[in-house]
Amino acid sequence: MAFEQQKALDDAYIMHTYGRLPVEFVAGSGMTLTDDAGKTYLDFLAGIGVCSLGHAHPAVTRAIASQAEKLTSISNYFYTEHRGEVAALLSKLANNDIEGARALVEALDAGDVARFAAAAAPAPGEQVWKTFFANSGAEANEGSMKLARLYARRQGNGGNTIVCLKGGFHGRTLETIAATMQDWLQESFTPLPGGFVACAPNDIDELTAIFEKYGKEICAFMFEPIQGESGVHPLTEEFARKAEELVHQVGGLTISDEVQAGVFRCGVPFAVQMLGNGGTQLHAVIAENRLIRGVDIKGHLAAVRQKAHINSPVNQLVGHGYLVFSPAVISRKQRLAVRVFAVQPYHFSLPVQLYLHFRVNG
Repeated sequence: MAFEQQKALDDAYIMHTYGRLPVEFVAGSGMTLTDDAGKTYLDFLAGIGVCSLGHAHPAVTRAIASQAEKLTSISNYFYTEHRGEVAALLSKLANNDIEGARALVEALDAGDVARFAAAAAPAPGEQVWKTFFANSGAEANEGSMKLARLYARRQGNGGNTIVCLKGGFHGRTLETIAATMQDWLQESFTPLPGGFVACAPNDIDELTAIFEKYGKEICAFMFEPIQGESGVHPLTEEFARKAEELVHQVGGLTISDEVQAGVFRCGVPFAVQMLGNGGTQLHAVIAENRLIRGVDIKGHLAAVRQKAHINSPVNQLVGHGYLVFSPAVISRKQRLAVRVFAVQPYHFSLPVQLYLHFRVNG
């Protein structure tokens, strides 16, 4: 079908939530895109951070095709292959344990179950992270906010206010728009859910004043290590450490949204690790085992769990774990201090095995 026909159908039947450019792409290979007229382009957008391994990577293509021939998607009520393997790998990455992650990948490559089990077993004192696989970045962010509030109510300070940063972006649901402190994105959808307070990035004085005002009403501090939607605005290590200190003083959590900056894009598994923090990202919620043991989250995460595509065996296979997730990570630190990290699903659609091979082996 010619481009003009495709455009006419798009104009007639598609909601124009994005302003499209007058080009139709029909194929891609690596970083190269080809339009319907055969013209080629270099893709610097990568699907807005989605195609980290480029288009039509042969290993990704083979893995998807292979799994689709076996099993596509089933309910969360059943066990499937690869889900636990991916979660174990994420736990290692959340600890910035590259060698541990490589050991898991090498064991999987060799098909050595005993070796994998030994590599996955936590060492004495190792932080174990549990993962909740969600369907999108917005859902993972909402899952992290729900878990932060639930934790505060069940084990923490009882607060429900989340401090967010001006210029951030956390999703397009009403709840995540409320956490996205940009007037032009919020004004058309008011009234928005409450419980959010805005702070200027890297403004320690304003941040301190907010914590002095709200105190234990605050259950979490939510941020992107590097803001991407409103420009490229990295947080300073000084600001991040101060935020962590303040939120932990009131018994709250930190939530790191790593949709754009995570999965080695900044040279470490998760960008928050450059700021002296631990964390992880995916369409998922990752939480410390001790934290989850004390909170019944089944009913509270039910809404986020519906049709979670990361639970699809297809998404979980690709090279021992197709990371198509948006994570929210929760870690315990000093007494009741906990971190939560949120990220996005399709933004991390890469095979863990290949990614680690590229990262570790060059």
